[in-house]
Amino acid sequence: MTELEIEYERLKIKYKNGRLTKAQLASELNISVVTVSRRLKTGKDIPNYQKAEGKTSRVYFPILEVAKYLVKTTKTKITNWVYNNRLKN
Repeated sequence: MTELEIEYERLKIKYKNGRLTKAQLASELNISVVTVSRRLKTGKDIPNYQKAEGKTSRVYFPILEVAKYLVKTTKTKITNWVYNNRLKN
């Protein structure tokens, strides 16, 4: 299994309805809900999302999009850490 498939399966088991709320995404990313809201406003550093129809302004994050984001950002963080530590040595 690829990293994406593993992450997707983990999220699929944890979030059976197939999507995450802002609070659930914040928990997965270890950030606050306020930070999620700020990222939504700027459109930067946030997984692709869907807006609910109707009068509510609810936002949902499909688990596949969250899995892609987590795999991508984790690889980027690890790559940057390795690169930065090589420069120090």
